[in-house]
Amino acid sequence: MRISKNEQGSQEWLKEKLSVAGGTRISSIVTPKNLTLSKSSKDLILKMIDEDITGISADGNFTSEAMERGNELEPLARNKYEEITGCKSLQFGLCISDENKRHGLSPDGFSKDFKGAQEIKCPGAVKHLKYINNEDYPEITIYNDYKPQCINYFLVNNELEWLDTVSFRPEFYPNPIHIERIYRVDISEDIKKVEKAVKEFFELFDKFYNQYTF
Repeated sequence: MRISKNEQGSQEWLKEKLSVAGGTRISSIVTPKNLTLSKSSKDLILKMIDEDITGISADGNFTSEAMERGNELEPLARNKYEEITGCKSLQFGLCISDENKRHGLSPDGFSKDFKGAQEIKCPGAVKHLKYINNEDYPEITIYNDYKPQCINYFLVNNELEWLDTVSFRPEFYPNPIHIERIYRVDISEDIKKVEKAVKEFFELFDKFYNQYTF
């Protein structure tokens, strides 16, 4: 895994993200339920080809209210996580897979030894309370809601052993943070499925790229 020194959100970071599939884009590549190649992946391929040629982001500068909330609360969530777990959450810019220069990840955090990572979500009221209540909502977890995105950590970082999914809602003072740890060994079959879909995606990308850049 190659790690960029550019800070997330910087102009340099935005530039090096062009024509890279990672993070939320993985959800356009892999279907969340069956973990197979998505039909919408072809649209992402066209976006990435355009970004590679033009140097312009195909996603524009759109930010939703939920995205702005997440950006605002993420540092607070990280501090709370470190306070509870005693694990320092280190921030990095873009991380690129050793297998493919167009496959990457902008992590919410890595542990010091890079064997652990954090994926932070700052959901609304109902979703946060469902994440907390495993007894009544056992299937509603960050991992299940964002499975391709979570698994992508394990694909980009081959040394990763665990991922802490973190739900943070500071307004809910009785339990503002909920942490669930996902181990590589426990999701090995899911990882294989996503790995296969991602491989198929990049094979298709190469085919399309050659057609547009002959």
